[in-house]
Formats: sequence, C-alpha cells, structure tokens
Amino acid sequence: MLFNFFLLLLGSLVLLSSPAAVQALDTGVEHDKTLVSVRHSNEHEIKPGSFDGDIARTTGLVLQQQHYSQKGFNTEISSRFLDRYLDLLDPMHIYFLQSDVESFDMFRNSLDKITLRRAEATPGFAIFNRFMDRLEQQYEHVMTLLKQPDWDFTGDDRYVVNRKDLPRPKDMAQAKEQWKARVRYEYLQEKLNAIEPDEISKIVREKVESGQLKELEAALKNKLGKERIDQIVKGIAGKSAEEASLFTRNHVKKSTHEDIVKTISRRYSRIVRMFREFDNDDVMGFYLTALARVYDPHSDYMDRGQLDNFSIGMNLSLFGIGAVLRSEDGYCKIAELMAAGPASKSGLLKPNDKIVAVAQAEGEWVDVVDMKLQKVVEMIRGPKGTKVRLRFNPADAADSSVRKEIELVRDEIKLEDQEAKARIIESPDAEGRIHKVGVIDLPSFYASFAVGSVNREGSDGKSTTTDVAKLLKRLVKEGVTGVVLDLRKNGGGSLEEAINLTGLFIKQGPVVQIRNSDDTVDVDEDKDPRVQYDGPLVVLTSRFSASASEILAGSLQDYG
Repeated sequence: MLFNFFLLLLGSLVLLSSPAAVQALDTGVEHDKTLVSVRHSNEHEIKPGSFDGDIARTTGLVLQQQHYSQKGFNTEISSRFLDRYLDLLDPMHIYFLQSDVESFDMFRNSLDKITLRRAEATPGFAIFNRFMDRLEQQYEHVMTLLKQPDWDFTGDDRYVVNRKDLPRPKDMAQAKEQWKARVRYEYLQEKLNAIEPDEISKIVREKVESGQLKELEAALKNKLGKERIDQIVKGIAGKSAEEASLFTRNHVKKSTHEDIVKTISRRYSRIVRMFREFDNDDVMGFYLTALARVYDPHSDYMDRGQLDNFSIGMNLSLFGIGAVLRSEDGYCKIAELMAAGPASKSGLLKPNDKIVAVAQAEGEWVDVVDMKLQKVVEMIRGPKGTKVRLRFNPADAADSSVRKEIELVRDEIKLEDQEAKARIIESPDAEGRIHKVGVIDLPSFYASFAVGSVNREGSDGKSTTTDVAKLLKRLVKEGVTGVVLDLRKNGGGSLEEAINLTGLFIKQGPVVQIRNSDDTVDVDEDKDPRVQYDGPLVVLTSRFSASASEILAGSLQDYG
C-alpha cells in the first residue's frame, strides 16, 4: 500500500540505497572527469559523495524495474535524461552555451552505462559545476550593468521572456547580450511600476504654494516610504514652489533608479546565494529528479531532507524547539514561535532574532551564517529530550554585535493548525427557522507511520479518519442538519486514509482500483459495515484538490 501511495498519489519515488546492495561493473565508458574539478567563488568544490554513485544506480534500477511504464534504462532514456537535467538547471536557455551542451554530448548515449554499470553520478556534478560557472559569470556581468547611471529605452528593442523553445546562446558574447536584454527588461518592468516624479513634484508644488507644508507628509504617505518623504521635506526647506518642485522631481528620479537597482541586485544575489549553498545532496536531488521525470512528469526523487519534511507533514508533528525559521540575507531568522514549544516557553527567544551558531548539547559551536536554511533546521531538530544550544543576535539589541546563548531541550511539536477542524454555521430558512450546518476543513490526508530519519518514538500519532470521526460525532451531537466536507485546499496524502475516510460515510464496498503494469487490477475497499454519518453531505473541491481528495470525492459521488 505504501508503494502505491508514493507512486500514485505523490508521483514520487523515495529511493534510499545501501552500498552493500550495489555492485559496480566497469564498462570502459570514458568521460572527462576534469569537468568536475571546478571551484566556485564560495571556495567550495561540489563533487559526488562516497555513496552518490550507489544511490544513482539504485534509482535507475528501481525506475526501470518498478515504474508503471516498465521502460528499460537504455540509450534513449539516457539522451532524454541529459536533456531533462539541462532544462531543470536552465529552463529558459540563458546560462549554458551551445559549446557547453556540445561538450556534454559525451554523456548523451552513455548515462545508462555510467549509472547502472559503473555506479557513478559524476556527469551530474560535471554539468552542475559548469552551470555554476555560467551563473557566476552572469551575476558579475549584471552587477557591472547595474552600475551605469542612465538607462535609455527610446530604441526599438525587443526581448523574448520565455526562451525555453529558443536556441541557447552560441558563445559568451551572445550570452552577455541576452543577459543585458533581460536586465533591461527587468529594469523597465520596475520603472513602469514606480511612482512618476512629475506626480510627486506636482503634489509638493501645490502644498508649498498653498502654505500647507504640515500636510505634505500625509499627502505623500501612500506614495513613498518614510525615508524618502523625510529627505524631500528636508530638501525643500526654505525653497520656493518652483525650486521645491524641481528638487523633488530630480530626487524622486534619482531615488527611483537607486531603488530599482537595489531590487534587481538583490534578486540576482538571492539566486546566486541559493545555488552557492548547494551541497552534493542538492545536486543529486536535481540530477535524479531529471531521471525520474524522463519516465513520467509526476515522478520525483525525494532526498533525505525532503523525506523528513514529508514525514513531518504526514504525522503532523516534529521534534524540535517550536520555531518557524526563514532565511534573510544569509541569516537564519526566527519568523514565529509556536505556542507551548521550548523556544516560546524559554521567554528568551523572540521573532526576528538571528541565529548565528548552533551546538549539540556539550558539542562544539557551528557557525550557521550563510548556511543553507534546511541544513540549519536539520541541526536544530533532533530526538525528543535531547539538548541543543543556540547563539543568537537579539532583534531588539541596539548593537548588532551583541550575542546571547540559550540551551533548549527538544520536545514534540504538534502541528495542530494542519489538523482537520470543524465549525458550525447557523442559517435561517425561508420561514425563519435556524438550521445548523457542520463544516469540516480537511487540508490533507495525514497518517502516522515511520518514514525518513525523523525519530517518531514518543509520538501519539495522528490519523485523518480518527480525527474526522470525532468531529462528525461532535457535530451530530450538536444537532447539525447537514455536513460540508471542504477539500478545496487538499492536495492529497495517504491513500489508505482516503479509503478509510470514505468508509465513514458508506456501509462497505470498493473505493479505488489500481491498475498495475502487468494489467492486473487491485481493488481497495471499505470492509467495515459501520457508518459514522449518513445525513446530507456536500463535498467541496477545487483545482487545488488532488490525488486522495479526488478519490474520496469521486467515491462518495458514486455511492450517492
């Protein structure tokens, strides 16, 4: 059932491997290993981990043996694998040069042999390293372009935004032309959305002429930020209406340019920072997802971090400190504290505090500034009852160099906001009589089972069916005349829970049929004759409802 669940509902294959289970066979396939030895500006060499080749081989074997299509991993799949990977990294054809793609052609008809027989993932890293070279070159070129003071848009320039069906740049000169065109397009987009200098200068002129300077700040409040308003108020002091208007026009024009440059600069910096934080697990995620999507567009490779997050989403609980974290300018920032979590109970941590280092119990401090957020999260999470220490910069500290330390004991954090919930809506009929309608909001089909490296020991466990059964019992007790099951934001989840939940509303019978690759059909049915609720029922779905939601809704519709 679990395998069907992953394959049919998530469209994902969870692939883990043991090196002992994999035997590499030498085929004599040669490829340029010097492509891997590329060092990027973050001084971190991206290369395969010791088990990555084994993982790649196991992934290839699972796909060709267990995927519904039963396609062998051959030279045809190899060629499509290469194209998929290039398009995952560079979907708009703006990074890789045609010469890059030509150099990668050495892998086109041999990825099957490199992966299955040699148990190597080297091509994935060779290609990623070349991608990083081009990304860094683009970043440097864009930063140079943004230094120019004047941007002229009086010419008849054209730029194709969606380049996925266009050829890649033939050389670096053409690539730089495309990068320049893209930046000019982005600059123009920002400029068209910016406040016009003439509009602001007109308001300033009117207020100065009428002697209503005290009302100027209020007039500009919804058009400019406080810093810009303060600069204008200070700059026009003692000036005539004409002088104040001219000063404002020039100031807004200059500040608009500065704001646009800052916005675009941050945008490109975020992209480069994200990829600079990649490690071999991240590269493997891209590489093997490309392979999975050759077999069908809904299959993905799920790495360890994704698997742990999936487990948390299914179990609606995790073991940690109870803090929602986000990445901001290289810092791990506390976005929110969860009620009753260790972080909140401490009374020392607050939203917007910046975590700069993490240590396990009595272990050494590890600096986490500029570290990928997922890696920081993995360091802070851990088994229930264990200790973690945080070094942080308080948000309310006057001095940004101030550091404080705290030791927290990890505990189970229940994600109650994602559980099924019920409410009652009272509505009068034509004769004025009040009717109660129960509404059950179900955001996902969650269920407790051990998957991933998240330690589930000590967890109470969750079940969609159990929770909804309790809610139905409560609604019936409170005298509702009908129930609405809201699945409009439900993207799916456990197939088993979808089947069991259907059983709360029907006596018994088939719920879903699964066709296997050998044309045999498995029928999953509700075998429990008991019915939890048999009154009027409305099921709400939307374009966001998928997988298990569609199975439940379709089955209930069939049973009427």
